[in-house]
Amino acid sequence: MISINQPAAFDILCKNLGQGLDVTTAEELVQHALIGLDAAQVNEVKLFLDNDLLAGGYTYEDLRKWWWATPSTVTFADGKGLVAFLELLRRTIDKASYPE
Repeated sequence: MISINQPAAFDILCKNLGQGLDVTTAEELVQHALIGLDAAQVNEVKLFLDNDLLAGGYTYEDLRKWWWATPSTVTFADGKGLVAFLELLRRTIDKASYPE
């Protein structure tokens, strides 16, 4: 099992993806994940995505196993689906123009 130390803001994001979600699209899932995060926390997530999760240092399987250890109850069939979600999350952060 790999160890990826996510920042506190990413833990909050994962907790937002707990039981009882009422979303039907990936875009809604991303929006729900970002609820309650301030600009500094969103920037922390952005840096974590850029410098760690999406930087190419992990296999799909590594990321899938890591995700299962997060507080999220959202599951992905495979690591490819998880990476697609993380990439959408990253693009959404850019589109929202959170101040740094």
